[in-house]
Amino acid sequence: MRPRPRSWIVPVLALLVTLVLAVALPAVPGPSGGSAEPAAAAGRAAGGAPRPEARDVVLAVHGGAGAALRRETTDARTERAYRDGLAGALRAGHEVLRRGGDSVAAVEAAVRVLEDNALFNAGKGAVFTEDAGHELDASVMRGSDLAAGAVTGVRHVRNPVSAARLVMERTRHVLLSGEAADAFAARNGLTPVTQDYFWTQKRWDELMKAKQTRTTARTPEASTTGTVGAVALDRRRDLAAATSTGGMTNKMAGRVGDSPVVGAGTYAKDGNVAASATRPGRGVPPRRGGRHPLPPRGIRRHGRRRGRPRGRGPPAAEARWHRRGHRAGLPGHVRRPAQQRRHAARLRDGRRQDRHPDLPRRAERLKPHQCMACTARLTTLHWSQQPSPSRMNGMNTFDAHSTYTPSPDRDILAVVSQSGPSVTFFDAATYERLHVLDVPAEPHELCFDPDHRLLYCLSTYVSGYYHAHQGRARQITVIDADTLAIVDTLDTAPDHAPHGIALDRARSRLYVSVEANGDTPGGVIIYDAKTRERIGRVTVMADGPHWFAITPDGRRGYSTNKEAPFVSVLDLERDELAARIEVPGSEGLDVSPDGRYVYVAAPKGDFRTPPAARPGLRVIDVATGEIVRTLFTEGVVFPVHTTVNGAVLAGELRMEQGTGGALGAQTDGVLTVFAPDTFDVVGQVQVGCFPLTITSSPDGSVGYVSNVMSSTVTVVDLERMEVLTTLTVDRAGEPGAHGLAYIPAARN
Repeated sequence: MRPRPRSWIVPVLALLVTLVLAVALPAVPGPSGGSAEPAAAAGRAAGGAPRPEARDVVLAVHGGAGAALRRETTDARTERAYRDGLAGALRAGHEVLRRGGDSVAAVEAAVRVLEDNALFNAGKGAVFTEDAGHELDASVMRGSDLAAGAVTGVRHVRNPVSAARLVMERTRHVLLSGEAADAFAARNGLTPVTQDYFWTQKRWDELMKAKQTRTTARTPEASTTGTVGAVALDRRRDLAAATSTGGMTNKMAGRVGDSPVVGAGTYAKDGNVAASATRPGRGVPPRRGGRHPLPPRGIRRHGRRRGRPRGRGPPAAEARWHRRGHRAGLPGHVRRPAQQRRHAARLRDGRRQDRHPDLPRRAERLKPHQCMACTARLTTLHWSQQPSPSRMNGMNTFDAHSTYTPSPDRDILAVVSQSGPSVTFFDAATYERLHVLDVPAEPHELCFDPDHRLLYCLSTYVSGYYHAHQGRARQITVIDADTLAIVDTLDTAPDHAPHGIALDRARSRLYVSVEANGDTPGGVIIYDAKTRERIGRVTVMADGPHWFAITPDGRRGYSTNKEAPFVSVLDLERDELAARIEVPGSEGLDVSPDGRYVYVAAPKGDFRTPPAARPGLRVIDVATGEIVRTLFTEGVVFPVHTTVNGAVLAGELRMEQGTGGALGAQTDGVLTVFAPDTFDVVGQVQVGCFPLTITSSPDGSVGYVSNVMSSTVTVVDLERMEVLTTLTVDRAGEPGAHGLAYIPAARN
């Protein structure tokens, strides 16, 4: 018999179903020999420390049904992006369970990550309705008391799953819809977003294609991959499930699918089952009285219609659990005999062949009761044991789920991994890797606020680079610099692609440069650093503003603009564009500590043709606004940094023009150091591939150069001009180490 091609999401008849289940395991004895204490209560107990590890919990996520993504037509980069998105959701949910949180909080955290990922059809990246709008649905159910909440048709809620949880916990109702649901979410603390937030080019193209072919939401071709969901089992043995979706491409406005319908898209009951399911078309409504229909006749259970499966199948208790799952009306395995034999062999082996490289090896093995999740091979990953170190890209990596113990006497170096997407924290003295924190894709630059002990991380593109990306992002992640935990996320909408960032401590202002959006030129957003509220915007009259720097007195701001032939000068007292200084395109820049000069890397880097002008640093006199000198370099310069002592650090590229990938054929770059005032070359040091960001220690004795292509950080002794060490930063694609920030210890 000719084998059927494998797909990421297995079609069952005309319906494409993704189902993930979590089974209630026997109660885990507590310290005194009894049952484990309630996880949620433990997490909220005054003065009570969260448990140090999370064992005997289950967390599963799925990336939805829709048009199946087939392995033979999907490139490795896209596959990796989906895997990374799911892995990030698992990390977020697992962190909640590890800290003693309950299963409801865990599934909410996991689904929120997927809603913020434009690859999936939930939240950001939701599909369009036939009138070119976005209407989102979500539902949550708690297995301990069968409480549930859902929203449908919301248009201004960034994370519908959070709104669904609010309905469950703060109302006596189950389902809210439309404008009323939007208003309810806003009243209860969820910041509303505009419809532009959900827009992505991919979904727009799908809508145009559907309209051109007159595809309706009733046909499988009209749907798109991406409805998301999660199920979890916490230490208290409580189950929970959540589902979120943007619906179907070109659907009628007001259409309600199965995802927000409790019992069809989401169901959880302690001691029985937790499920998040989706499929094109209408859902599976519950029968009268809340009972669910039995599955179709002929559904087989692990190779036999009744009893235990062939080979080493699940024990009797687990077999009974499977039968309870079927009585709940949940999809089972519908397989041909040959498929059943292959499936039984996989169960006997107890292994998955497609383990995500980011996940611990202990998560490779599947217990028999997890077999139903194999219907979503590539879009379902499990945490069921304590994490252990893994390998990524041929390097030993730090466990992303490890705990971090704050130390008031420790200086920290923070490094962005653009394709991680993550921020890695190193001890600045010993270079020990302390912690890895997942952040929204794809992060670029960092900025540390010492007054509020906060670290800001800009997410610029969904993936890729300035000249070759797959969509612009709009997130600014706010991280507590002491606990290394995310405390807030700022949305730059309607602006997008935040690049440069600078802090004015005296006026408590945060400046963020953003790219042009439609008819609106690029500009600089102004935030109040105390409240983190947006208070203004200044245009730079260019499409691609990048690096941004301010003078020490906070009166002037300077923005480089890539291919635009000028640097924008902003009057930050009046919040307006003051002048333009002509340069042949520009990359990085920085201001001298005394505020006399601005150093601009020019011309713009081009990886296919020779530079438009001789590369180097243009020295601008702040008082006159004129270029007074050019510090020529051998290679194109991207990053520029001035130390507290006034030394000027420039990262030069070394490459062969016209060859290689998106960034050319890169070789090891060079750090060139110029003396203050005289601008003489103090020395040069070889660094990694494609230096992109530079920072230095507070005393100016040590320099740090992040290299995006080699994903390394070169640590340089600036007095001896020698390399002290090279730090490796994990990555999940081509771009690696990017933004840098030095975080001094919080000494009293």
